[in-house]
Amino acid sequence: MLNRIIYSVIFLAICWSVQGQDVHYSQFYNSPLNLSPGLTGVYDGNQRYHLNFKNQWNNPVGYNSFDVGADFKLDQCGTKRNHLNLGGLINYDQAGDLKLRATGINLLASYTLGLGDNLSLTPGLQAGFVARNFSWDNALWPTTTGIQTPDNINNTSNSYFDLGAGLNLRYQTSFRNIFDLGAGLYHLNTPEVSFDANSAADIELGQKLNLYAMFQWPLANKFDIWLNGMYSTQAVSADADANYQEILLNAQGKIYLGDSMRKALYLGVGARLSDTEGDGGSGLESIHPIIGLQLGNLRGEFNYDINTGKFKHAAIGGPELSLMYNVSCIPPTECKPCPIY
Repeated sequence: MLNRIIYSVIFLAICWSVQGQDVHYSQFYNSPLNLSPGLTGVYDGNQRYHLNFKNQWNNPVGYNSFDVGADFKLDQCGTKRNHLNLGGLINYDQAGDLKLRATGINLLASYTLGLGDNLSLTPGLQAGFVARNFSWDNALWPTTTGIQTPDNINNTSNSYFDLGAGLNLRYQTSFRNIFDLGAGLYHLNTPEVSFDANSAADIELGQKLNLYAMFQWPLANKFDIWLNGMYSTQAVSADADANYQEILLNAQGKIYLGDSMRKALYLGVGARLSDTEGDGGSGLESIHPIIGLQLGNLRGEFNYDINTGKFKHAAIGGPELSLMYNVSCIPPTECKPCPIY
């Protein structure tokens, strides 16, 4: 019991710190609107819907993340080189015995600029509203006289507005030849996130920067290589010197099933490396084997994080699932009368 209490207190402290504020998907490339607002509208098709779920921790305390998003191209079915894109994203987190919850509703807009036949640049913006709350119902505190529950503690919720921006450069010659390079910057307004409105201490959310590259290329008639990498850094607080940093890498093989190229099997592996400046520790935090299946416009991927870092003895890791569905429309064509009639 005492170990569980200690772990819960530690985990709550982590969740209140900056690195607990944002999603940490291993399949970051399958949650594009969380990766960068500049990825809004950057895909093959005209509509894109995605859903992600991650069970980051299960023992000693639970930590679950979920998101659902959609984005749309206003390009008249691919007939415009320069076009506006719009999107929406909902993020939800729940962590620990105190059920620390965060629900974020985000609106995104970007504009794709065609720089050539195969090259495009997309800057994007994001505006969001985040509501957080927790409950003391399951809280237990160790004291000299035993275990007690807290009394008369208020301010268990807060909310704030959040702003982000991003930029993506895409080079694409076909649906199998794609290279994306970009950045996403979040919490531009460093919002106040303290639960105690009367506290003299200001607790502001530090800005977060994502730098990423995503690469797909055919190596054989029915085999593509897919490489993704991301570097992310975030200040522990808006006025702190220490930064949390992580690197995510993964490699997958895409094996086409059949001649239509509309079905494929994905097999791969990824790794997460993390570091907090000043804590004296860094290195490999987890590895995650990946398997996925594409059926037409629908693609699903599953991975399981295997912890190898500081928490490997307390938490073995957790599963992650993503689903993505793309919709394409037929470009309008000019109708001409048949001379026979």
